[in-house]
Amino acid sequence: MSRVAAVLLLVLAGAAPSPPAPPAPLEPPDPAAVAPPPPRCRLAPLCLCPKDHFICNDVPFHIFPESAAVGGARHVSLAGAALGALREGALAAPLRTLLLHACRLHALDPRALLSMSESLASLDLGYNELSALPLDALRPLRALNWLNLQNNHIGELPADAEWGALGDSLTSLSLSNNELVVLHGGALAGLRRLTRLELDGNRLRALQPGALPPSLTALLLAGNLLPGAPPDPLPRLQLLQLRDNMLHAPRAPPPAPLPRLHTLDLSYNQLSAATLEQLLQTAHARRLVLDLNELHELPARVFRPPLERLSAAHNRLRALPAAGLLRARRELQQLELDHNLLAALPPELRELEHCRHLSVAYNQLTELGALPPRLQSLGAAGNLLARWPAALAGLEPGSLRRLDLGYNRLAELLPEYWGPWSAALDTLDLRGNRLAALAAGALPDTLPLRELLLGFNDLYLVDAGALPPALRVLELSSALLGGALPAGAALAGLQGLALDNNNVHHVTGRDLAAFASLEFLNLDFNKIVRFPSEWSAGGAAVPRLRELRLAYNYVSHVEPAFLRQLPALRRLDLAHNHLRALAGGALAGLPALQHARLCGNQLASLAPAALRDLPRLQLLELQENRLRELSAASLQGVGDVASGLVLNVSHNLLNSLRGGGGALPVHVLDLSHNRLEETSEEFFSSVAASVRRVDLGHNQLRRLEHAALGALPRLEVLLLRHNNISVMRRRALLALPALAELDVAHNQLRALPPALLSGSTQLRRLLLNNNLLRSLPRDALAGAPVEHLDLSDNLLAVFPGGALGGAGASLRRLELGGNRLEHLDAAMFGELSALRELGLARNALSVLPDNTFASLARLRRLDLAHNALKTNFKELFHNLPELRHLVLAGCGLRALPRLPLEQLTHLELADNRVAAWREADARPLAALRVLGLARNELGALRAAMWAPLARLVQLDLGGNPLGALGAADLQPLAQLQRLRLAHLPQLDVVSPLVLAPLLALRSLELDVPAGGALPGALLAAASHVEALTLWVRDEELAGQLAGLRAPKLRVLEVRGAALQRVAAGALAALGGQRALALRLAGTRVAALPAGLARPLLAVPHLALDLSDNALVDLAPAALYDNLTDWNRRATNLLPGGLVVSGNALRCGCAVAWLGGWLRRWAAEAGAARGAGGAAAAGWCWRGAQRVPLLELQADAAECAASALSSRAPPRTAPHAAELLLTLLLYRALR
Repeated sequence: MSRVAAVLLLVLAGAAPSPPAPPAPLEPPDPAAVAPPPPRCRLAPLCLCPKDHFICNDVPFHIFPESAAVGGARHVSLAGAALGALREGALAAPLRTLLLHACRLHALDPRALLSMSESLASLDLGYNELSALPLDALRPLRALNWLNLQNNHIGELPADAEWGALGDSLTSLSLSNNELVVLHGGALAGLRRLTRLELDGNRLRALQPGALPPSLTALLLAGNLLPGAPPDPLPRLQLLQLRDNMLHAPRAPPPAPLPRLHTLDLSYNQLSAATLEQLLQTAHARRLVLDLNELHELPARVFRPPLERLSAAHNRLRALPAAGLLRARRELQQLELDHNLLAALPPELRELEHCRHLSVAYNQLTELGALPPRLQSLGAAGNLLARWPAALAGLEPGSLRRLDLGYNRLAELLPEYWGPWSAALDTLDLRGNRLAALAAGALPDTLPLRELLLGFNDLYLVDAGALPPALRVLELSSALLGGALPAGAALAGLQGLALDNNNVHHVTGRDLAAFASLEFLNLDFNKIVRFPSEWSAGGAAVPRLRELRLAYNYVSHVEPAFLRQLPALRRLDLAHNHLRALAGGALAGLPALQHARLCGNQLASLAPAALRDLPRLQLLELQENRLRELSAASLQGVGDVASGLVLNVSHNLLNSLRGGGGALPVHVLDLSHNRLEETSEEFFSSVAASVRRVDLGHNQLRRLEHAALGALPRLEVLLLRHNNISVMRRRALLALPALAELDVAHNQLRALPPALLSGSTQLRRLLLNNNLLRSLPRDALAGAPVEHLDLSDNLLAVFPGGALGGAGASLRRLELGGNRLEHLDAAMFGELSALRELGLARNALSVLPDNTFASLARLRRLDLAHNALKTNFKELFHNLPELRHLVLAGCGLRALPRLPLEQLTHLELADNRVAAWREADARPLAALRVLGLARNELGALRAAMWAPLARLVQLDLGGNPLGALGAADLQPLAQLQRLRLAHLPQLDVVSPLVLAPLLALRSLELDVPAGGALPGALLAAASHVEALTLWVRDEELAGQLAGLRAPKLRVLEVRGAALQRVAAGALAALGGQRALALRLAGTRVAALPAGLARPLLAVPHLALDLSDNALVDLAPAALYDNLTDWNRRATNLLPGGLVVSGNALRCGCAVAWLGGWLRRWAAEAGAARGAGGAAAAGWCWRGAQRVPLLELQADAAECAASALSSRAPPRTAPHAAELLLTLLLYRALR
C-alpha cells in the first residue's frame, strides 16, 4: 500500500470530515529570532553538539559512537541508526536522557545502561525490533521515570514481572503498537508509581485481574480487541481510552467504580444503547466520547452528573432524550452531535444553562429551534437550512463567539439578521451555501467580526461596504463569479485574504493598496498573467505582507519594484506558472524572505544577480524548470549564513555550472535529474565554505577527475547515482575530508583506483552497486572506517577479501548480491568478524563448506537467495548464534532444513519446492516471527507443522497447490497478525472456521473464487481484520463483497488482472464501515458506473484510490448522484482524497472536473493535512504530453458542445442526468 500511503492514511489518522478548518495566515518565526544551528561535534561531524547534548538523528551509524565523541553530554539522541544491539560499555556516561529511536535494536546487554543507573530519567526505545522486555537492562535504573517502548515486537509481558528499581521510579510507560495479546496478572502491578500507561494499538483480548497497578491516572487502550472495560479497581484513574475495541457485545461492568474518572473514550466500538448502559453503571466521567458507534438513542445514564462534555458524532441518532437533557442542564458545557440523523432539536436544549459549545453539523435540520442561551460556539454546517436561523435571536446578548452555518442552502445575508446575540461574534463560516451577493450593509459596522469565511459560494458581488471594520481574515476561495477583487476602505484592516480557486485575471497596484495591513494573501489557482497587473513607480506598498501565494496561475512577469516594497515577506510561492526568465534583480531586496518557490515554471535562464540581497533565505526551489545553466553569479547575497540555504535545482536541463560572485551559504545542493556531463570546480568553490550535501544523481557525468568538485571541507554526503561514470581518479575524493556517505551506484565503473579512500577518514557508507566492477584493488577501503558497503549487481567473480581487510574492524553491512561468486570459504571472512549483515543473493554459489561463516559469530542477517545451494545447513549455520534474518528463497530446497538458529526471527523460503516438514525440524525455530513460504509445493497443511512456531506474526502461503484448508490447519497460530492466502488456484475446500484460531489477525490476503463471493462465515471468524486484499478472478466486480462483515476494516484493496467492469452496486456491503481506504488497482477497468459511491455516503472517513487501472475517463456521477448531493457534501465525501495516478486518463471534458475537484479538496477537506502535495500527483494525457490534473480548466459551454457534437468520438451515450451533473460541476468547480 506504499503508493497510496501519502493520501489514504490521511483518512485513517482519526480526523473527522467535519467542516474543515479555515485557511489562516501562516505565522513563521520572526527572522530576527531565528537561532543559529547548533555546533557540529568535533569527533563526529555528522552530529550536533549543543550544550550538554549529543544529537545524531538520521545518521547511518552501525556502530555506537565512541565515548570520546559523546564527551560530557548528558542528553544523547541517536534516531534512525542501525545499531542492532546495545553492548556493555557502549555508553559509559551518566546520561540524563537517552533516545535510541528506530535504531533496529533487538537486544540490550544487561550491563549496557549500568553507567547511568543513578542518573537516567528518560529512555526512548521506540520503533525498534525488541521482541521482549529488556528487563535485565532496565531493572537497575533507579532514576528512570519515562520509558517508551512503542512500535516494537513485544508479544508478551511476564506474569508477576520483577521490575527492580523501576517499581519505585517509573511514572510513564508506553507499550503502544506492539504485539500483546493478553496482559497477565501481575505483569505491571510491580510498577507502584506508574501513573500513565499506553497500551493502544496492540491486539489485547484480555486484561487479567491484577495486571494493572492501582496508581494509574491515565490508561490508553485504543485499537485493541477488548470486549469490556478493565477488571481492576483503579481508584485514581482520570483518563480511560477504549476507542476502537470490540465492546459491541454486552459484558459485565467492571467490578469496582472509577470515582475520579474525568475522560472516558468509547468511540468506534459499534456500541448499542444496551451495551453502553452496562459500561456506564460504574463509570461516571466528566467527558464522554461516543463517536463512530451504532447508537440509535442515548440512554438516560449518559447524562448522569457530573457530565460536562459529551460527543456522540457519527451515530444514527434521530432524537435526544428530553429527560436526559434536563438531568444535565446544570453541568453540561459541550455537546457534539455531528453526522447523525437529527431532523429537529428538542426544546429542552434551551435548559442547558451552562452549555457553551453545540455542534450539530451534517444532520437533517431544516431549522435550529431551541438553543442553549449562553452558547459561545455553534456548528450547524452541512444541514438543510434554507433560512437564517431565527433561534439565534434567543441567545443571550454577547454570548456567541463562533457560528458555522457552512454547506447549507442559505441564499442571502440581510442586515436584520443581526442583533444583541451577535455583539461578540468573532468568526462566521458561511462556506458552501448559495449566496449570490454580499451587499452594502449586510454586515453592520458594529459587528466585531474578525474572521469571515465565504468560500465555495457563487458571489457576483462583494461590496466592501458589507465588511465590518473589525474584520481581519476574509476567505473567498472559489467564490468570486466575476473574478473582481473586493475594494474599499473597509479592507484596510484585513490581515489575511484567501482568493484562491477563482477567476481573478488582474490584480493592480491600486487593488493592493487597499490592503495596507495584509499579512497573508492567497491567489493560488487563478488566471493572473502579470503581477501586479498594473504598477507605477512609487506605488503603494503592502508593508506587513508575510506570505504571498501565486501558485498555479499563468504569471509570466512579477514586478521587482513591487516585491522590494514587501520588507516583511517571508514566503513567496510562484510555483507552476509561466515564468520564462529572471532578469537581474528580479527577486531582490527582501530582507525577511525565508522560502521562495519557483518550481514548475518554464525558466530557461537566470540573469546575473537575478536573485540578490536575500540574507534570510533558507529554501529556494527551482526544480522542474528548463534551466540549462546555473551560475553562482545569479545568486548574490542570497542565503542565511546562520542556518544555511537549501537550493533545489533538480529536474531541469542543466548542462553547465558556472562560478562568479561571492560565497553562497548553501548547505544542501540538489542538482539531480539534469544533463550535466562534467562538474565545475569554479562553481563549487562558491559553496565550498558551507555545503554539506550535494546530489548529482541522474545526470550524464562520465568521469570524476582529480578534485572534481574542488575543496569542499564540510561536504558530508555526495550522491552520484545513475550517471555514466566509468572513471574515478585516485585523488577524486582527496579534498573531501568530511565525506561520510558516497553513493556511486548505477554507473559504468569497471575499476576503482588504488588508495581512492586514503583520505576519507570519516566515510561510513559507500554504495557501488549496479556497476561493472570485476575486482577491487587490494586494501581498497584502507583508511576509511566504512560501516556499510554495497557491491551488489556488479561482475565480481571472486570474493574481494583482500580489498575489505582495511575496513575489517568497522564493516557491519556488506552487500554482494547479483554478482558471479562461485566459491566461499572461512578464510575469506577472517578479517570481517564484526560483520552484522551479509547479502549474497543471486550469485552462482553451490557447495559451501561447513565452516564458511565460522568467523561471523555476530552476523544478524544473511541473504543467500537464488543460489543453487547444496550444503549441510545444520553445520553451515552452527557458527551463527545471533542470526535473526535468513533468506533462502529460490535455493532449490525440498524440505525445511534443520536450522540450529534459536534467535532466528525472519525466515524467507519462497520459490523453493518445500512440500512439508516434520515438527522436529521446526522446533529450533521457536523464536520465528516471520515465515515466507510463497510459491512452494505445499499441498496440505497440518496443525502439527505450526506447533513449534506459535510466535509467528506473519505467514505467506500464497502460490502453493493447496487443495483444502481445514478448521484446525492454522490452530496453533494465535499470535498471527498477517496472513497471505492469495493465488491458490487449486483450493476447493475451505472450512469457515479456518481463521477462527487467529485471534490477533490484522491483515489478510485472499482469492475470491471465480463466479462466487466471499464466504461470509469465513470472514465472520476474522471480523477483527483491519486490512484486506482480495484477488478477483472474474471480469466484473459485482456481488463478490456481499459477505463482507468486518467492522474494524480500515483498508480494502481489490485487485485482478481479469477485472474489466464494476457494477453499480458492487460496494453495497461497505456502507457500514466507519473508516475505510478503498483501493481498486491492477485491473483493466476503463470506466466506473454512475452511483458507485452511493453505498459509501455514510462512511465517515473515506478515501478512494483508483490508481494503476485502465481508466480513460471518470464521470462525476460515479461519486455524486445529483447537484444537491454535491452542494451538501462537496469534497467532504472523500476527506482522505481521490487518487487516480497510473491510469490512461485523457485530458478533456470527461476528466476536467477532476482538476477542480482536487483543487477544492486541497483547500477544503485537506488543507491542514498536506493535501496539496497529494493532489499534485494526479495526471492525464493530452496526446503524448502528461498534464497535471490540477492544471485542468474547463468551460461548461465548450464541454457541452463537445459532448453533444456529432463529431465527438463514438462512445456509449451518457445518461441525461449524468451529462447535466457533469456540466453543472464544471460551473461549480470552474
